[in-house]
Amino acid sequence: MFPFFESIKLENGKFPLLDLHFERIKRSLLITYNDSRCLVKIIEALENNIFPAHGLYKLKISYGFEDFKLEFEPYTIKDHKKVCLIYADNIDYGLKFTERTSLDFDHQLFSDAIFVKNNNITDASYANLALFDGHTWFTPSLFLLAGVKRKDLITKGILKEKVITAQDLPSFEKIAFINAMRDFEKIYTFVYRKDFLDLKPFPNA
Repeated sequence: MFPFFESIKLENGKFPLLDLHFERIKRSLLITYNDSRCLVKIIEALENNIFPAHGLYKLKISYGFEDFKLEFEPYTIKDHKKVCLIYADNIDYGLKFTERTSLDFDHQLFSDAIFVKNNNITDASYANLALFDGHTWFTPSLFLLAGVKRKDLITKGILKEKVITAQDLPSFEKIAFINAMRDFEKIYTFVYRKDFLDLKPFPNA
């Protein structure tokens, strides 16, 4: 099993935020192996592949020190309905590891999980969070994984960073789950029930 993976969006023949993905791959390789030569191989493979010119796809790159694997499939953005809160003070997911048992939750009961570390809202299991207070979209400044879409939205001024505790959740009106594959296509209103959130699609999303 490759220790790391990267999920990259291909939309109508273009890879948005590709440079940010490469930055994250390079960082993971340097931190782990002090060697980023595998990234050169990955870039060459992408340059030599032919990808569809239309539609939405996910390219998954699994990689390690020297080797990598490309997997490619059509992508549909999933809905969120009920999201549990998991309190995990020792959780650590600073690199995009293939091993994700620390992010497990009950998939039969919940669409996703939001992890609370030292009472601070961090991330969902496969997305960073965006929360709207009626005026501004915020993202938790204390996060698990530095998401490429999160960085892009902060750079553009669309998201602002803020420390958000579990007790702060009722002060927000809407929530969105953002990652490399999804932006604000799906926005939800929600009811906070202490250990989980009940979500409903926002009509204008």
